Amino acid sequence: MFYLENYGDYSELIKNKHITIDMKTINRNTWQMHYQSLLNIMKDGIETEYMRHPIITLHFDVIDVDMAIPDVWFNMMLWYVLVAVDKEIRPCDIVFEEDGTTGNTIKRFMDDKFIDNYRTMIDNVQMNNIIDDCMYTFRHIDDFSFYIANTVSLDDFVELMDKNPEFYDLMHADLSHLPIDQVKIEGTKLANRSIEIIKNSDHCMSNYFLAGEGINPKQYKELAIHIGPKPNGLGGVFPTIINHSYINGGVKDPMDYAIEASTGRLAQIIVEGNVGTAGDFARLLGLNCMDTTLHKDPNYICDTKHFQEVTITERTFKLFLNRYFRFRKDGLEYKITKKMKKDLIGKTILLRSPMTCASAARGEGICYRCYGDLAYTNKDINPGRLSSEELSSRFTQMMLSAKHLLEASIRKIIWSKDFWKYFDVEYNIITLKDDFDYTGYSIKINLEDITLERDTEEISEGQYNEYITSFKLICPDGDEIVCNTANADNLYIANSISSVMQEYEKSTKKLKGVYSDGEDIIINLNLIQERDGILFVMNILNSDLSSNLKRVKDIINKIEITKNLSRHELLEKFNEGLLDSKINLQSVHAEVILMNQMRNDEDILGMPKWENQNPHYQILTLMQSLENIPYVTKRLSYAKTAQALRSPVTYRCEKPSAMDVFYMINPQKYINSKIVPAKEPEYAEKGLRKIWNKIDKNKEEDE
Repeated sequence: MFYLENYGDYSELIKNKHITIDMKTINRNTWQMHYQSLLNIMKDGIETEYMRHPIITLHFDVIDVDMAIPDVWFNMMLWYVLVAVDKEIRPCDIVFEEDGTTGNTIKRFMDDKFIDNYRTMIDNVQMNNIIDDCMYTFRHIDDFSFYIANTVSLDDFVELMDKNPEFYDLMHADLSHLPIDQVKIEGTKLANRSIEIIKNSDHCMSNYFLAGEGINPKQYKELAIHIGPKPNGLGGVFPTIINHSYINGGVKDPMDYAIEASTGRLAQIIVEGNVGTAGDFARLLGLNCMDTTLHKDPNYICDTKHFQEVTITERTFKLFLNRYFRFRKDGLEYKITKKMKKDLIGKTILLRSPMTCASAARGEGICYRCYGDLAYTNKDINPGRLSSEELSSRFTQMMLSAKHLLEASIRKIIWSKDFWKYFDVEYNIITLKDDFDYTGYSIKINLEDITLERDTEEISEGQYNEYITSFKLICPDGDEIVCNTANADNLYIANSISSVMQEYEKSTKKLKGVYSDGEDIIINLNLIQERDGILFVMNILNSDLSSNLKRVKDIINKIEITKNLSRHELLEKFNEGLLDSKINLQSVHAEVILMNQMRNDEDILGMPKWENQNPHYQILTLMQSLENIPYVTKRLSYAKTAQALRSPVTYRCEKPSAMDVFYMINPQKYINSKIVPAKEPEYAEKGLRKIWNKIDKNKEEDE
């Protein structure tokens, strides 16, 4: 039942199933009528067939756009932020994505159409109120929750497999023939392909994948396509895969069940160990960055002569949006916008950065030009604490997330040239090729390169103790080919080689096909092939989140790494480490953190003078920065207090910190040198302490 009196100017839509709306009539004063009228129509007719047919024509000066009622209603929600600032709605402000509207759709609209355009003109409080009023309208979506709700049915999988043979093959994927480092990659490809098929079908998960909400593609891969490799919790991966999905086979085999069951306990152990690490890291970052400020004048531009060299890639472009840069030191400055993406990808630019902001180094605060337009949003927030909180909160969340920590992502092993011509790798085992004639071929192992992983000869069955990182293949023509991995991974000597070496020693060095000159041992490969053909065994390393997060910490807090990087390399590797750790953080926050670890190399308590041609700078680790921070209370709040009290550097720490509520640089100026004795307490009487009020005191004086 439709009630025309509730639909305002849209009553004609109910009568004629069509209406034309002049977009100039939608403004701050009329928006509520448009929005409420559309909402009332949907409430009255959402369950009827009628709602599928009416068309609303949006009339602009240059074009007319036909849209359905729900689409106009959704756009009307977003247009609130535009009419609130008296901006005319244009055709480019229409949001309609064929692949489905997601949370990122809304964020892009807010950033591109509102925040980026008005952050320098509108006060933060007013801007937040406008966004809040806009997002408040989203509560009305819940009024239709019964009509947009969805459930998952396995019958839909069966039906789609019957209709689509390709989907059937995807659901029955067999990846046991692939190298273990390729299983997850191939499984993800198969999962993505099956998702595309689901999107174009009536499958119950179609809307989830179209909207990008509700179902994680990685979890779907294990549910429906392939489970694959699993981490062992020791920095590696189990040397076998679970070759099923949970729907099709699951963990029915005892080995698969044991692997899957172990992950829960591993998660608890890992998280327990990470609690202290994450908390300590958060405290140190916050302590080191808390005195960072923005310059008081938004129009001030510092006189720095130094910039950060940044190479823009497809992966990092978004990290530098709304920042200022030059192509040459003496060139013009530009602001990075989304429209510049094609022109900047692959180019190296000179970025204005807090790391080299001259006013920040002088203690005057980071200038808005070096911080970027985000400064207008963060002007009422301590930028140092914000950056440290942004990083440490996400870092902590990842460190304590069992779901993320137990994700297997095998580090790809890159072998030296020509390795694959002569050898095979099956999971973690290096073997000889079955169809290759090794007559005249030998391997040479340097005896001094053989290393014991554990300083004992007693090891459990199936374990390996001796390893090398490189060996040579001697060809029939005498050429020697060096074989190793790009990361110099440990190659554990298999039983076939170790047994040959032991027999050679026991036979007084006269075993056929083996020769040693005391420095190297040379073994004919036919001798190995006659046994089991296995040369070496490797640990399959998991490029998991824990190792990536550790790498992020090491970049800023490990002397061997931090000290050997230039400021340009430090920023590049820090941002890459964050992205590898699934922490998507604007680069300016990383730069603020790194800024606080830079010092003048002629005065470790001073900051570089970036306005000079030669600023004399050095980069300290996070620990070194806190040990040589120019704020005495922060230095004493860090650690090694006894050492700090003995250090002469501590007595040069004269800067007041934000945490120094009662700190005075020169207290002697405010202290009266004349000692005034305290007055005798008026309440002293016969050794008893008694506090009198005024009435009692007056009475005593009268007596």
